[in-house]
Amino acid sequence: FPSHDMLYIIVPHPFTDGANILEFSNLQEFDEKLEFILKSPHDVINIVNRGREHFMAFHTSHARVAYLLQKIEGQLINQSFVDTRNLND
Repeated sequence: FPSHDMLYIIVPHPFTDGANILEFSNLQEFDEKLEFILKSPHDVINIVNRGREHFMAFHTSHARVAYLLQKIEGQLINQSFVDTRNLND
């Protein structure tokens, strides 16, 4: 469970550290990531490109609204199925 000073938000299709984002949560991790960035610029370019692709696929306002509508539609279909089953019982 996150500490009280961290905001816990469920984000669908999260980024993955080292694959399409570089994350850090303290100064030591920051120093490690900075060292990686300086020593591996080609790898960093690949991470940046994958991060942009991931962002465009899942984190634009259009993609977020589409995800939300899909979830709402799924809930409505499930509710409709439950209501229909109850009518047939």
